[in-house]
Amino acid sequence: MDEETVRAIALAVAREMAGRGAASDPTVSDLIDRYERSPEFASLRAAKTERARHKHLRRLLGDRRVSELNDGVLDDYRSTRAREPGHVRGDGTGTPTAPATRNREVDRLCRVLNWAVERGHIAKNPIAQHADEPEPPGRRTSVTSDDVDRLRAAALDYGRDTRIGLTLRAMISTKFDAFLRRSELCDLRWSQLDFKAGAILLDLSQTKAHREGTRITILSDRAASDIRAAPRYVGAPWVFCSTRGARYNDRTFLRMLQEVAARAGVIGADGERFVAHDLRAGGASEQLELGTPERDLMDMAGWTTREMIDRYHRRRGAGAAARAKERLEKARRG
Repeated sequence: MDEETVRAIALAVAREMAGRGAASDPTVSDLIDRYERSPEFASLRAAKTERARHKHLRRLLGDRRVSELNDGVLDDYRSTRAREPGHVRGDGTGTPTAPATRNREVDRLCRVLNWAVERGHIAKNPIAQHADEPEPPGRRTSVTSDDVDRLRAAALDYGRDTRIGLTLRAMISTKFDAFLRRSELCDLRWSQLDFKAGAILLDLSQTKAHREGTRITILSDRAASDIRAAPRYVGAPWVFCSTRGARYNDRTFLRMLQEVAARAGVIGADGERFVAHDLRAGGASEQLELGTPERDLMDMAGWTTREMIDRYHRRRGAGAAARAKERLEKARRG
């Protein structure tokens, strides 16, 4: 074998080894692309939300090789994201991303890497032992059904026009009992209400989920009664309308609710300001205390991960001892 042939073979072997090295050390974008084409990703209930989180990972870490990932790289990623707005307002301004948001993004990167290890695309996950950022404690404000009745009573005295109070009362009871988001409440249309079945039907493409399908939640007797008592405007598709027959703005509802809460003495816990989302959390907590299965609650509330239950259940343990004692005594008597 002549020298030129030997040199050619050596060059071919070197190129093959280099190719193998690149394949075993792909970039973050390469792995995310593979993951998003996988059956595992397609089966996720929150695939569209996950894809949105991948956007920031691609933008800031996409060109990084997996072997380059370490705690320092994650610290740089978090520092950059901390300077970027999370929710951008209409005027282009916004508050910085929260630690919880950054933790979820890094956790999603870890999920992609773990999937890649299982599929043999990489040898190991270099950030498997990463530590999350410390997060501030979640909200502690806890709204009960009794609080809602106080809000409903105070709502009837809101404004000079009785129609406003009746509509606001119906919005309060519906938001709590059906644990709707503010936008879902204000967008609610008559075609979504099933009074006979006691259900509210939400098109998931019009909700925060932004995906195909329908979400079904509760239309309680209390909410249904309040809705029937509120004025209905001919030709308006929305359930809750202003006196001009227009859809209520989300922020207008928040302002009205906070004014009513102040009058009713329903306040936030430990200096927290009472917000509309506290009604959603309160309604979900009540369902958990009544023994509604977590899977059913997740479906009704539109949650895709169980961690949301821990975030929204602000009265953990409330009534648990009494219920446990009742079950114990019943079992002993039986």
